[in-house]
Amino acid sequence: MSFKTGLPIEQVAKAGPGLAFVAYPQALSIMPGGPFWAFGLADVVIAGLLDTFKQLRQHKLFVSISYCIFCYLLALPICAPILMNEYAVNLSLIICGFLEFVVIDYIYGFNNFMEDIRMMLGKRPLEPYWFFTWCISDPIITLVLVFSSIIRFQPPTEGNYEYSAYANMLGWLMVCSSLIFIPCIMVYEFIKAWKVTNSLQYKVIEHMPHYLRMLTYARKPDTEWGPAKNENRYGRYKPKIEQSTSINQSNINDSDNNSTLKFKNMFRTRL
Repeated sequence: MSFKTGLPIEQVAKAGPGLAFVAYPQALSIMPGGPFWAFGLADVVIAGLLDTFKQLRQHKLFVSISYCIFCYLLALPICAPILMNEYAVNLSLIICGFLEFVVIDYIYGFNNFMEDIRMMLGKRPLEPYWFFTWCISDPIITLVLVFSSIIRFQPPTEGNYEYSAYANMLGWLMVCSSLIFIPCIMVYEFIKAWKVTNSLQYKVIEHMPHYLRMLTYARKPDTEWGPAKNENRYGRYKPKIEQSTSINQSNINDSDNNSTLKFKNMFRTRL
C-alpha cells in the first residue's frame, strides 16, 4: 500500500481499530483480483434478504441487481473517506461487536448457541476454548477497545486542514445513526413483554415477580426461531414440529367429525 500510494507507512496505516477496518480492506482491494471479494460480501446480504422475505426468492436476479445499484449510490459519499473512516467505521463497529457477544453469549445463551452449532455440524466444537474466548476474553478486549478509542479520540485532520465543528458533529451523528436502532428495538421489546406479562393469563402461568416475568419473556426466542425448513428441524426444535403437526391433525379430525355429524343429521331429517 505504501508503494502503490507513494506515502510513508505511518500515513498509510495508523495504529488503532482503524487498522483492521480501514487498512486491511484497502489492502485486499488493491490485490490482484480484489473486486472478487465483493461477491462474497454481497451474497451474504442478498441471502439474508431472501431468507427474511421469502416472497423475493422468485426474483433473486432483480434483488441482486437492485442491491448492487443501491450499494453503488450509497458508496458515492464515501469518496471523501476521512469522516467515514474516523467516525462511521471505527467506534460503531467495535460497540456492535461487543453487543453481539452480550446478546449471543449472555441473553440468548452460550449453551443454546452451542446446541445450534451441534444441530448444524453434528457435534459441539471444543467447548472450553470457545467459552473462554466468546464469553470472557473477547468481550473484555472489545470493551477495552471501546473505552480506549473514546479516551484517545482526536478530531480528524487532512494535512494542515482541521474540520469544523459542524463536520465533527456530522461525524458523531453518523456514529449514532448506526447504533440508535439497538436501544430503540430493546425498548420496544421490553414494552411488548410488559404488555404480555401484565395480562391475567400470564400471571397465572408464571409465579414470579413482574419484572422477572418481563425479562424472561423478552429474552425468549421467537416461536419460529430455527431452521426455515421443517425437514431440517430436529433436536430441541423437533417438539415444535410435533406440536404443530398434532394441532393440525386434531383440526382435521375435528372437521371430519363435524362433517360426519352434519351428514347424520341431514340423513335423519330426510327420513
